Amino acid sequence: MKEKEIARKRCANYVTINRKGYCFGVMMSHKGGALTQWIDSDYANKPCVASSCNYFDTIVVPGVK
Repeated sequence: MKEKEIARKRCANYVTINRKGYCFGVMMSHKGGALTQWIDSDYANKPCVASSCNYFDTIVVPGVK
């Protein structure tokens, strides 16, 4: 399955607008027992780029495997 297909089916950030895939841009980090969330403006409200997305690589892909 291609990355965009996995993102469309499994990524919480993926949203379809006018039949195109866009990203909410919500990122997460876990350090020292604390979970941090933020909106990454490099991804938010822009077309999905699963192939270069840290959230996709660290959250979505391990969940699929």
